[in-house]
Amino acid sequence: MKEDTDIVEQVTPLSKSPSVLKKTDVFTSTYIREILERSDMDLPLVVIFPSYNIIPKQLPLPDDPILRIIELKKRYYQYNDLHQSHFSDNEISAIFSDSEYYYLGSVRGGIFRYSIDTGDFLEIKIPFDSIVNQSITGIVKKGSELIITSFSGLYSYDLRKEILSRKIQNENNLKITSLSVGVDSILLGTANGRLLELRESVLVELLQIKNNIISAVFCTDDIIYVGTSQAGVYKYNRSSGESDAILFINSHLENEKISFITNFDEKFWLGAAGDGLLVFDEKTGKLLAEERDQWFLSTSQSENIIYFGTHGDGLLYYDRIKNEKKAWGIREGLSSLYIPSLFQANGKIYISTPDEGIVIISEEIHEQKL
Repeated sequence: MKEDTDIVEQVTPLSKSPSVLKKTDVFTSTYIREILERSDMDLPLVVIFPSYNIIPKQLPLPDDPILRIIELKKRYYQYNDLHQSHFSDNEISAIFSDSEYYYLGSVRGGIFRYSIDTGDFLEIKIPFDSIVNQSITGIVKKGSELIITSFSGLYSYDLRKEILSRKIQNENNLKITSLSVGVDSILLGTANGRLLELRESVLVELLQIKNNIISAVFCTDDIIYVGTSQAGVYKYNRSSGESDAILFINSHLENEKISFITNFDEKFWLGAAGDGLLVFDEKTGKLLAEERDQWFLSTSQSENIIYFGTHGDGLLYYDRIKNEKKAWGIREGLSSLYIPSLFQANGKIYISTPDEGIVIISEEIHEQKL
């Protein structure tokens, strides 16, 4: 074979006697077949398969669709079977990962720390027995602590001391539904339509949108964008204290829950549960693209790629360098097309799967033509 091929084979002449073969000799299958057929060969033959000068992940995927899925999962997927844990009849609603642990927030069972090395679980108990109060809505790192939001309020988890404590006192009925962490403040959205800001342990109400849940919060400089459950998106100006409904949001977003608002590649990305994804120019507010009739539930991003979890369409992503968007589903190895939460970090994508736990996908999968 030629030197520029993937498989390295050294063709040894047939005239070479088996008795003088070296350990480093590598043979073609044809030569092995010929040498086995030689009648004068009375010594045992040890055959070493050809070596490869490339890593297995770069080898072509099988053409057969079933074998292709199996090979994708083997190369790039890591499954954490959590059936014996608190997630056997549960759903992961928030994910955060560092080099040692996954922190998993759930809909019906509080928050847990899962060791990457040992697979051990530690329940980080929230001091309430109610299932509703145990529901976790967000996990974000701020310095040496995790900011955790739930239907029972706002908490801080000290990563060094491994202690959970209340971040806000005397707010027992604070059902937090959305979270945004800045350098010097924490923004919170609540189930009764309040936009709150926590600054140096002081909680201030900035805005209230009646008869709505604040389902998404995003901040840039002095402007806070607020997504609601039924009234579209509001814009709040910190300097002036004024707020108004954003004019460039189309009326079709009324009565649609806003799942997330974020910026990426100098654009605003707005996902709605029921009416798809809208992409706006960050400076002009002009609508640039839209994906209709899809349920967008969650998002996370690396430097060059933004990912979206959906209800029914699997994992979608946009690569700003290649200027391409793709969808991953069952054919790409996913076990479910329902992805309520996801998190990107350390070259991996952490995806929640219903009633199971998480699936971890290596971003090396982008090297394959899927």
